[in-house]
Amino acid sequence: MLNWFYNWLDPKILRVEEWVNAKVIEADKIDIDLDKVKKGEVRDNPMFRQPPDSGEYGPYLVNLQGARTVEWLHGPGKLEAFALMELDGALWWRHREAGTTEDFRGEAFEDMKSFFAYAIGDSEKYWDCVLRTKALNETIT
Repeated sequence: MLNWFYNWLDPKILRVEEWVNAKVIEADKIDIDLDKVKKGEVRDNPMFRQPPDSGEYGPYLVNLQGARTVEWLHGPGKLEAFALMELDGALWWRHREAGTTEDFRGEAFEDMKSFFAYAIGDSEKYWDCVLRTKALNETIT
């Protein structure tokens, strides 16, 4: 009986998770907290990827709720987005893919293209993403 219930429930949970992950990459929801922490909390994270040329790790900004989105870009993946956000005078780069969030300090990257190239490892898809983002924004408004 328990096995039947799990098999019935599991696909529904996965559909809800996919729906949530699709919502949190939208421009107006990219700063939503996916972790249960205090607003604006900054945590040191030893697992954080090292920003290029800085030689420093973190801090990892866990909760950006209330930030102003300066620039936003759909990623090449279905559940992927990039954003440059401003919070209390500081700029943060955010890459979110399938519910996983990585944040970098504003000084880590020169522009959205360099951030995209670092996160994806391939800058050839950048202009495709720019055009798709512009097309989707035009159909929404």
